[in-house]
Amino acid sequence: MNKNSKFQTRAIHFGYDSKEFHGALNPPIYMTSTFAFENVKQGSDAFEGENNHYIYSRIGTPSQALLEQRIANLEGAEAALATSSGMGAITSALWTLVEPG
Repeated sequence: MNKNSKFQTRAIHFGYDSKEFHGALNPPIYMTSTFAFENVKQGSDAFEGENNHYIYSRIGTPSQALLEQRIANLEGAEAALATSSGMGAITSALWTLVEPG
């Protein structure tokens, strides 16, 4: 993608290469709750956070990761976080600001 692409183009195309998905123009939606591992080591590493393998859909999916990448790009941010509700977003923001006690 061109660095000078306009907002609308980045909103639709950023972070997705159709060649990686059999030429599908739109990113696939992953309608699964769990993901397979090639071996025990890969699974163990995923649960320890030592690789970027997906574990369980409530934790994250490739669809969610693409959404977060696009939002971050559109906002000019380093990263973004998608939550399932407004209260989830508020709670996440507050937890980063408050201190114990």
